[in-house]
Amino acid sequence: MNYDLKRQIEFIYNMTQSSTHKKQIVKNFVDIYFELLNTIKEQLENKNKEFNEFYKKNILLKKTNIKLFIKTWYEYITKHYYHYIMDNNVNYFFSDELKTKLSEQYNVPVMKYIVLIKEKYNSVNNSIVESILTKIKFLTQISYQYFNIF
Repeated sequence: MNYDLKRQIEFIYNMTQSSTHKKQIVKNFVDIYFELLNTIKEQLENKNKEFNEFYKKNILLKKTNIKLFIKTWYEYITKHYYHYIMDNNVNYFFSDELKTKLSEQYNVPVMKYIVLIKEKYNSVNNSIVESILTKIKFLTQISYQYFNIF
């Protein structure tokens, strides 16, 4: 079984055990979010100054307002694109239309960097792309459950 899928199944099982685990849910969300950022960082080969600054801001935010990560993901990605993501509609998720909405209209800069990976899609190993997509799906599912189940 794929490691990410196994981890997702275990996490969802643990989440449903008790609503008192909200803090742990947020922590797990942030851990996966930073795994996503680290994957992007590796693919950009640490050469993208703008991304590196974005990454540093996220590190600072992690120390001050950890819940903002899951709230922002939910408000700007999950609420609007949940079904596209959960249905594996990769073409829409990587579309210029969505990139523009998320990065310019809603100021969700992580999308800009995900799209940078998409632009490198032909040169990036498929397992890396699959890993990124799995993390996006996982973050979307966690945020949906956090705000709609608990």
